Amino acid sequence: MTPEQAIEKRQQLLRDGFCVVDDILSDEFLRELRDETERMMEDWVPPADFKYLGQHVTARGEDNPTIQKLL
Repeated sequence: MTPEQAIEKRQQLLRDGFCVVDDILSDEFLRELRDETERMMEDWVPPADFKYLGQHVTARGEDNPTIQKLL
């Protein structure tokens, strides 16, 4: 990404609250993230007071080498 493109993305983020940066993660790393996510979800048990349709699993980068790569 050029400096000009980075500035444009930053302005978009400030204006819209989000921006899309294409191809920032390699296909190999995306596979690694998917595998790690699946591993984390294998043993997940929802709390008794669970009310939502999604899952909430916390992963600290200092405890998880795959997540650390994102930080």
